Amino acid sequence: MKFESLVLLIVSLVFIQISLVNSWGTPVTFLGHTYQIILWNETTINADWSSAYQDAINRGGYMATFLKQAESSFVINSFNLTTNLLRPFIGGNSLATYGKKFYWEAGPEKGELFYDRDMNKGYLYNNWSPNQPDRANPQTGQGTEFYVNLHPAMWNDYQINASAVLGYVLETGGENDPYMSSLETDSIEIVFKNVKGFQRNGITINVVSVSGNKASFQCPFKKWLSDTSFSCYKHYTMSGQYNITIADGVRTPFTIELVHPNMPYVSAVVPPTNMVTGGIFTINGASFSDNISELTVLISSTLVPCNPTAYILPHRSFTCTLAADLTANVAQITVGVNGIVLERRTRIPFYNQLTGHLVIQGGNFFWEPYMTYNYEGKGAVPFTPLDDYVLLGLLENTPQCFNTTYDSATTSYILADSPKAGQAVVTISGSPSVATCQKTVFAGCGSLVDPNVTSSRTAPLGWLNSKPWFVSPITTSCKLSYLFDLPNFNPYFTENPKAYLISTYGGLIYVPVTGLRLTSSKYEMYQGSSKFTQYLSPNWEFMALEVNIPPGTGTHFMENGFLTVSVDGKSSGLSQSYIGYLPPTINTTTANPPTNGTLLTVFGDSFGADPSKISITVTFQTTGQQSTFSPNILVPHQQLTFNLIPGSGYFSVKVNVDGQNSTYHSNYHIPVINNHIQNQKLITLSVDNSLVNYVQSMMSLTLNSITIPLVYNNYTSISFTLPDDAYDGPLILTVDGLPSEIYNLTLVPILNDIQWVGSGNETQLTGHFLYQPDSITIGGVQCASISVTFSQSISCTPTGTGINLNTIVKLGNGFSSNTVLFSYQAVIDTATNPSGQETLEINGNNFNQDSIINIQNADGTFTIITPSNIDLDFQNATIPLTQKNTFVSVTTNGMTSNLKEFKLTPFVTSITSISTLGGEVTILGNYLNVDNVKGITVPVLVKIGPTIQCQSPKLALPTDNQKLLCQVPPGTGSNLNVTVSVDGIVSNSNIQFSFGKPSIATAFQNPLNLKQLIITGNNFGTEISDIIVKLNQDSVPLNCIFNQSNLNCDLLQSSSGGYVSLQVVDQQSDNYNLELTPIIVSVDPVASTATSITINGWFLRSNAIITDYTGEIGGVQCNTINSYAAQDYVICALSDNSVLVSNHTPSVIVSVQSKPSNSLPVQYSTPTIALVVQIGRNMKIQGNTFGNLDSLPAITYGSETLNGCTFTTIQSEISCPIPVTSVNGLVTLSVYQGQDDFQLNLTPILESVAYTLTSGGVTNITGVYLNDIFSGVIPLSIVSIPFATSTCDNIQLDTVNNVIHCQVPGGLPAIVLFRIDISGSFGIQSNSLRFEYLPPSVLHYSQSQFILTLTGESFGLTSYASTLSVHGYPSPINCEIIVNHVTITCDIEYAESQLLNGEAKVSSNTDTSEAFTLNFTPILIESTKAQTKGGLITVTGHFLSLKNSNSQNNIISVSTNLGDAIADKSLSSNSMIVKVPSGAHGIENQLKLTINGKESNNISFSAENPSLVDTYTNGKLYYPGDGGYVTIVGTNFILNNNDLVQVTIGGNQCEQPNVISDTQLICHYKDLVKPVDQFGLGVVVTCDGLSSDEMFLFLYDSNSASCQGTPQCSGNGNCFNGRCLCTGNFTGQSCEIDGNTSTPQQPGTVDPDGAKFSNFSVFFTHIREVEATTKKVVLIYPVSELKWNVTKNSTTQLQSVGIINGTSIKVQVNTTLFLKPETIHFAGDILQMTANSLKYQLSIEQWPFTSKFNTLEIIYAMQSPQSEQICKETLSSNQTIDNQDDIRTITVQLNGQVFISQFSKRIYSDGRVTTTSTKLLDKSDSIYQTPFYQNQQNLTVVSLTTPHFQNSTIIDPSFQLLLQSNLQKTTSDTCSQTESKKSLWWISLIVVGAAGGTAAAIGTIIYKKKQAKVSKYESSLRSIN
Repeated sequence: MKFESLVLLIVSLVFIQISLVNSWGTPVTFLGHTYQIILWNETTINADWSSAYQDAINRGGYMATFLKQAESSFVINSFNLTTNLLRPFIGGNSLATYGKKFYWEAGPEKGELFYDRDMNKGYLYNNWSPNQPDRANPQTGQGTEFYVNLHPAMWNDYQINASAVLGYVLETGGENDPYMSSLETDSIEIVFKNVKGFQRNGITINVVSVSGNKASFQCPFKKWLSDTSFSCYKHYTMSGQYNITIADGVRTPFTIELVHPNMPYVSAVVPPTNMVTGGIFTINGASFSDNISELTVLISSTLVPCNPTAYILPHRSFTCTLAADLTANVAQITVGVNGIVLERRTRIPFYNQLTGHLVIQGGNFFWEPYMTYNYEGKGAVPFTPLDDYVLLGLLENTPQCFNTTYDSATTSYILADSPKAGQAVVTISGSPSVATCQKTVFAGCGSLVDPNVTSSRTAPLGWLNSKPWFVSPITTSCKLSYLFDLPNFNPYFTENPKAYLISTYGGLIYVPVTGLRLTSSKYEMYQGSSKFTQYLSPNWEFMALEVNIPPGTGTHFMENGFLTVSVDGKSSGLSQSYIGYLPPTINTTTANPPTNGTLLTVFGDSFGADPSKISITVTFQTTGQQSTFSPNILVPHQQLTFNLIPGSGYFSVKVNVDGQNSTYHSNYHIPVINNHIQNQKLITLSVDNSLVNYVQSMMSLTLNSITIPLVYNNYTSISFTLPDDAYDGPLILTVDGLPSEIYNLTLVPILNDIQWVGSGNETQLTGHFLYQPDSITIGGVQCASISVTFSQSISCTPTGTGINLNTIVKLGNGFSSNTVLFSYQAVIDTATNPSGQETLEINGNNFNQDSIINIQNADGTFTIITPSNIDLDFQNATIPLTQKNTFVSVTTNGMTSNLKEFKLTPFVTSITSISTLGGEVTILGNYLNVDNVKGITVPVLVKIGPTIQCQSPKLALPTDNQKLLCQVPPGTGSNLNVTVSVDGIVSNSNIQFSFGKPSIATAFQNPLNLKQLIITGNNFGTEISDIIVKLNQDSVPLNCIFNQSNLNCDLLQSSSGGYVSLQVVDQQSDNYNLELTPIIVSVDPVASTATSITINGWFLRSNAIITDYTGEIGGVQCNTINSYAAQDYVICALSDNSVLVSNHTPSVIVSVQSKPSNSLPVQYSTPTIALVVQIGRNMKIQGNTFGNLDSLPAITYGSETLNGCTFTTIQSEISCPIPVTSVNGLVTLSVYQGQDDFQLNLTPILESVAYTLTSGGVTNITGVYLNDIFSGVIPLSIVSIPFATSTCDNIQLDTVNNVIHCQVPGGLPAIVLFRIDISGSFGIQSNSLRFEYLPPSVLHYSQSQFILTLTGESFGLTSYASTLSVHGYPSPINCEIIVNHVTITCDIEYAESQLLNGEAKVSSNTDTSEAFTLNFTPILIESTKAQTKGGLITVTGHFLSLKNSNSQNNIISVSTNLGDAIADKSLSSNSMIVKVPSGAHGIENQLKLTINGKESNNISFSAENPSLVDTYTNGKLYYPGDGGYVTIVGTNFILNNNDLVQVTIGGNQCEQPNVISDTQLICHYKDLVKPVDQFGLGVVVTCDGLSSDEMFLFLYDSNSASCQGTPQCSGNGNCFNGRCLCTGNFTGQSCEIDGNTSTPQQPGTVDPDGAKFSNFSVFFTHIREVEATTKKVVLIYPVSELKWNVTKNSTTQLQSVGIINGTSIKVQVNTTLFLKPETIHFAGDILQMTANSLKYQLSIEQWPFTSKFNTLEIIYAMQSPQSEQICKETLSSNQTIDNQDDIRTITVQLNGQVFISQFSKRIYSDGRVTTTSTKLLDKSDSIYQTPFYQNQQNLTVVSLTTPHFQNSTIIDPSFQLLLQSNLQKTTSDTCSQTESKKSLWWISLIVVGAAGGTAAAIGTIIYKKKQAKVSKYESSLRSIN
C-alpha cells in the first residue's frame, strides 16, 4: 500500500460522506448487528455509564463493543461522530483493574481483554486518541477515568458521569454469535468464543481472505477449550480482513465477517540519531506480518512516511526509512498492516542512542503519575529528563515535569528520580532571593529561573520549553517522562533446570529468560551443540523467548543436550534445561467396540507421525491376556487405528511412542437387548454383544432385580419362563461384568372370567399379569374405578347397557388381553306423564316382553301395572287423576331394576284477573299436588310473565288437586304467560294474565344529560313501542326508552316547559307539569367594541307559560334579554363594551324561569387594524379585536413572522420588534380565525461606517431597513456629511453585499457624522453615525543591529507620537515616524535581553495596529566546549530563544564545519543549547544559526579535553617485563584521526594509539618503567593539543610471586600470587599460627593515641550471598557466628582470625593505626593515610557459593549517638560516574570532628585484581528484618559487593577511617565535648567517644568526578534507618 493510500485510509476513518450520515436516533445495521445512539435527554435514566449499561439491557441489547476495524468505521461514519460532540459511551471499562487493563463489559464479548495499559498494547481492535487512556493509577487505585467513550470518533477514557458525554451507543443482535479472540499475525492457533449450538465433533473452519492478497485455508480443529470455546491450528500468516465460516454438518454454518488479527503493536522504537530524510527507524512490536510490502508507517502528527525496508524479525521487528525530515511530535506512530491501521499511537518508548536510555513521554500530567509502564519486558518509573530532554522534546513538544523536593537547609530543589538523584538542580540565594539553575547538573538549563520559584518552595518544578526555564508552581500541563533500564548483563534462564515440552504437533514454546533487551536485538539459542534455526522472538507478556518447534516423533526435538542462549553476543552459559516433545496422551478411543471385534481408533496428542516408533498394547482385565499391535496413523499426532480382536468386558490401551507411554482404560460394548417375543409365559430375547463363546458364569439375567434362570440359544438369542407373579419392569443382561442398559419388559395380560352386574355396580375379573390395568372396556365402553387385588384379580364399575358384550383388559404397557362376554341388568332412566296427561311413560334399557311396572304406595308396597307398550328401552301405562308423586321400578326375568322417582307434570286450564295493586288469584287444572304419595310437602311455584311470582300457593280443598290459590304482588303489564311448577316439574299449558292502565308519578331532566327527560309511574307496560310521550301536546312525540321501571326520553331543542302525558296502547295517563333548565350551545362572534350579544341554545323558546328570562356576561347583568316563541336564541343588551376588553375572555349565562344555563365564553369576530407606526426597531399596531391573554394573535410583516410581540392595551394595541431582513410591506394580524393587514414603510437605521486609511479612501456604510434601497424599490436621494466643507462623493450601491460605498478624503476632523436622506414621496431620514480613520498597519520590517525599521500604512503624520509593543516585554518601546503614514524606526538595544520573537503592535496617535509577527536577527558571541562524539554545547548571544513569546517553537537551523547541528533548548534569550555532530577537535570549530529565516554571524568553539575513566591490559603486566597492550576507557577521544592522539604512561609514549570509539582507545606500551611506589604509573591522553587529567595503571611486581615462610606458607597452606592461603585452622601471613592452640577471644581494640572522637561507631555485622539478578539472599551469616582468635596484637596493629561455626569459612581482619602520614599501595590504588587514621583489611576464604553468578556482600553499620541534642552531623558520599550505588567515601562531621569512611574500587579475588561497588541500604532491604537490626536505631547501613571467587577475596582497605581532631568546632554550646571510654567492637575497628554528641539530621553530599559544584539534601538520620 502506498503511503498516500494509508493517509487516505486514515482520513476515511475520520471524515465521512454526507450520504452516510444518519440521525442519531435512527438505528443502522451492519453485519446483522443494529446500532443506535441513545441520548440522555431521550431517556429517564441517570447520565452515567452504569445506567447506560442497564438501559441497554432493558432495551434488549447491550452497550456497543468493537472487535473489528470495519465495524467501528461503520458506526462512526453512520452517525457522523467525527464532527458532532456526542462523545457517547461504549461498552468497555477498566474499573476492575483501576485503569490497568480494559475489558469489554457488555455483549457476547463480555470479559474480553482489549487493551493493556502497562504494555500500551491493544488486542483485535482499539482506537485510542493520542495520549489516551489517562488519569487512572492502577497502583494506588486513584483516578476516575475508567469508562471508554468515542471522543469524538477515537477512543478516550472518561469518568462514569462525564458531562461531556451525551449518551451511549446501543448495539443489538449477535448475542449468541461466535467471535474470534485475540490473534497475532504469527499466532499458531485461532481461538473462537461464544460458540453455542454446534456439535462437539465434525467441526470445520474455513478462513477466506477478503483483502485480496492473502491465502484462504481450512484451519484444522484442535480442541474444545470450554463448553463455548474451541481452537484450531493456523499454519498460515494472517493479515488484513477475513470471513471465517464455522460448520458442523448439522446446523446452518455461521460466518464471522470482516475479522482481522490484532492491530499492529509498537513496543519500542529505535530512531536514527538525526531524524532527517533517509534516517532509519527500527520498529519493534507484534502483528507486523511477514510481507514487508504490506507494511506502511507514518511518523509524527504530521504523518511523515517511513518506507519499510526489511524485517529484523518477521512479525516482530522491521526497519523503515524516513521520506522527509522530522522536527517534533515524533511520538505519534501510525502503522498499517494490510489495511488494518494502528492510528496515531503514543506513549511509545524510544531508545536514545546518545544516552543509552529507553525513554518515553508519558500520557499523564504531573499531578497524575502512573508509576509503572512495561514495554518489551522493562519496568518504567517516572524520571527527571536531564540527559534525554532533547529526544523528549522531539517526541512531544510538551512542557516536562521535574520531580523534585525542596531542601530548606540548602535552599535548593533536589532531584528525586533521575540518575543524578540527590543533586540540587535549582539553588535559591541572595537577598532578595534569586533562583539559579545549576548547569553542572543540568547542562540544558540557562541561568534564568522563573522568579516564582523563590516563593513556591514546597511545589514541584516544571521545565517550560518555550522559555526555556524552570517554573514553580507548575501552572502549565507538563507531563511526566519515564525511563526504562535495559539489562547489561549475561542472560540466564529464569527457570532452571526445567524441561520445556510440547506436543509432537509442534508449535510455540515460551522459554523464560532474564536479560532480554529489545525485540530487534540479536538472539541465539543452542541445545547441546545444535543451533536453533527457527527465529527467536522475545515475548514480553511472558518475559520469555518464543521458539516455534516443528512437528516430530519421540522424545527429543534436537540432540540430547542442554540449552544456552545469547543476547547481543552475551551468553548465558550452559543451563540444566532442554526442549523436547511431550509423552503421548490418550484422550479417548472409539467408544464401546462390539464384542466380535472391530477397527479401533485412538484419539489423543503427541503420537508423532513416524509409525516405526509407535506400538499399541491391549490388556484384557478378566483374563490378563495382552496383545500388541502396529497401528496405522489416521491423523498425524492425533489419531491411530488398529484391529481389536473379539472379547468382552474391560480392557486397557497403552500407546508407546519411542519409549514414552500413555494408557487409557476402555471396555467392549455393553450387551444390548433389542426386542422380545411373549408366548403365554415364555419370553424369547433378541440380543447383541453377548458372549461369542458361552460361559455360564459370565452371563446373568434379572427382572425387577430378581435373578431369572436363562436359556442360551446362541450369540443373538436368549429365552426364559415368567413366574406367575411377574410384572413389567427393568430387564438387565450382564456379560463379563458389563450390564446392558435397562430393557423395559412389557407383558401381555391374560383374562379368564368376569362377574355380571348392573350398570354402576362393581364387577370382578380374574386372569394373569393384570397388575397394572390401564383400561377395561365392556362393549367398547370404559369401565370405571379400576382396582387391583393382586396380579390375578382386578375389579371395576361398569356403566352402560347391553347384553353379551365383549370385555377386554388393556395394561399400562399398551398390551390388551383376550375377550370374555358380559351383560347388564335392566335400568330405568326416566318416568314421566308428558303434557300433564293420564299416561305414565318409562324410558331405560334391558327391558323385554316379561317386564312389569311397580308403583310405590304410601305404605311402601307396590301397585303392579302391566305396561301397554313394551320394547327394549321404552314402556307406558295409564294412571289416575288423583295420582301423586312416587317411585317406580321394572322387573325383568326376576331381576328388578333400579327404583326411579316419578314426578307428575301439572296442567293449567284458567286464571282469574287482578289490579296493579296485586291480590289472590284462582288457578284451575290437573295434578296441582302440593305433597307426594307419602304426604310430604313438595315445592310449588307459580310464575306470571317473565318476572312475577305468585306467592303462597295452596289447594282450595286438601283433597282437590285441580284448584290452586296464590297471592300476586303489585305490578303492570298485560297478556302475561302463567306457569305452575310442582316439585320442579313445569306445566306446559298456554294461559295469560293482564294488569290495569298506566299513571305518571314524576317527570324531570336527567342531571347527567339535561337534554333527556326521566318519567316514573305505574302500568307503563312491557314494550316501549306501546308507549307515546308528549310535551305540551306537541305534534312530535318524544323518543323514549325503558330504564328499569322508568322512562328516559330525548327532549327536542325546540322544547319548552309545560305539561307531560303518556299513553300505553289505548290507555292514557294524566298530565304532569314540567320546567326545563336551558342549555347554551354557541355565542355569535362580536367585535371587542360591541354592546349586544346573540346567544344560541336549547329550551330558549317562550310560550304562554314560560316568560321569565335573565342573563349575564362576565358577571355583568344584561340590561335586557329578548326571547322568541319560534327561535332557539336570545339577545343580551349591554350598557357598554368594557366587559369585552378584559385580559381574559368573559363567559355567558342565561336563566329561564330562574333555572340558570351552562356558561360559554364570548366568541370574538375578526380583528381590525386602524394604524401601524415604526418606533426605532419596533412597530406599534392599533385597532380592535386583537385578542387577549387567552387568545394571542399571530403577526407577520410581509413574508416574515414577527416574534416577541406584546400587548400594550388588551384587544386594541400591540408592540412588535421589526426583523432586520424586513422590507416595506403589509403588516398582517391573525386571531379568532380571521385577519386584517396594514401597509408599513420603514425608516432606515445606520449601524456602521467603515474606516479608511489616514490618507483617505472608500468607506462602506451598512445598516438595517435598507433592503428596499438595495432592491431599487426606494431611490437613494443623498448621503451627506453635515459639515461645511466635507462630503462623501462617488456614491455606489453594492446590491450583492448590501453595502453603500462612497469616497472619503484625508484630513478630516477626528469625528464626522454620516446620514441617509430619502426624498420623494417617502420623505424619510436615517439616524447619524460616527466615522474615524483606520489604525496603523505594519507591512514589512528590517533590523540593523539594534535598530528596527517598520514600513506600513495609516501611521499618521510625523508629528504623531508612536511606540512598539512586543508580546512578553512589560512596557512599550518609543519609536519615531520618519515618513508620513508609512515609516517608523525603533531602538531596541536596551530591551534586547527580554525580547522574544512573536507578536508585536505599533501605536500611533491614539490608535494601535493589529499584531504582526516580529522575528529578531540572532547575534552570536561565544560557545562552551563540545564533546568529540557530538552532543550539547551552550551558545551565548542575543535573540537566541528556542520559543517565541507564545511558547511555540521557533524554526531554527544550526550549521557547523562538522555538519548540521540541532538547536535543543534555550536557557534564555541570551543562551541556547545546541546539539552538534561528532568530529569536534581543537579550538577552531565554526558555528552559525538561523532563527525563523534570520541568519546570525559566525563564531568559533572548542572541543572538550579528553577525560579518563579506567585502564585495562591484555594480561597481567609485570615489572620488570615485556609490556603489552593497554586499553584506556574515557571520553572525548578523537575519532578517525589517530595522528592527533598521543598517550604517555609513566612519562613514556604508548605506541600506535588506535582510537576505537570516542570512549575507548588501545596502544602498545613497551618501555615499562618501575611503578611509582611499587604499583602505579600515570596515564595521560592528549587529543589535538587538549590533555586529560592523570590516571594510574596497575602493574604486578614480578619479584613478589613467592610467599613467606620456609617452606612457603610454613607447609600449612598454598601460595597464590604471593599470598598464603592457609589450610585448616592455621593463620598468619605465612600460616605459622595454629588456631587450634589459641584460646578463642573477642577481637581487641586499637587506641588511636591522643585522638578525640565523637560517639560514632562503625562495625561489621553480616556476610551474605546474593543472587545476581533477582538480588535474593541465598545464604547469610551474622558476625556473631564467628569464633575469633587474636593472632597479632600491638599498639598499632591488631590481627584477628574467625571461623564461622560449622563451616570452613575463614575471616581475617587486619587493623593498622597510622600515627604519622603514610602512602599505601593496594591493587593499583594509592591511598594517603593521615596521622591518627586507621587502615582496615578484610579477607574471606572458602565461601561455599551456590552459583558462580552470585556475589558476596559484606554488611557494615554506622551508628550515631542516641542523644536528642541539636548538633549538626553531615553524612556525605562520593560515588563513581556510572553507578549511583557505587559509593567511594562517607564523611561524617559531628561536634567539630570529621569521620571519613573510604572504600576502594579495587580488590583481590583469587589473587587477581577486580573491582567492587558499595551502596547504602534502605529500609526495604531484608537485612533490616534480621534480629540485630530490628532493635537498633540511628543506623546507616552499607553493603560492599565482591564478585564470585573460588578461594579467597581481599578487601584492603575496606574502610579507611580518617579521624581528625583539629577541626574548628561548629556545634552549639549545648553539645557536650567530653571524652568517654572506648567500647569493645565485634571486629577490630574503633569506638569513638564524646557521649554528649548527637545528630538529629544527616546531610548527604554526592561528589561526582569532574564536577566542581556540590548538591546537598537534608534527611533525618532515623528516617534513613
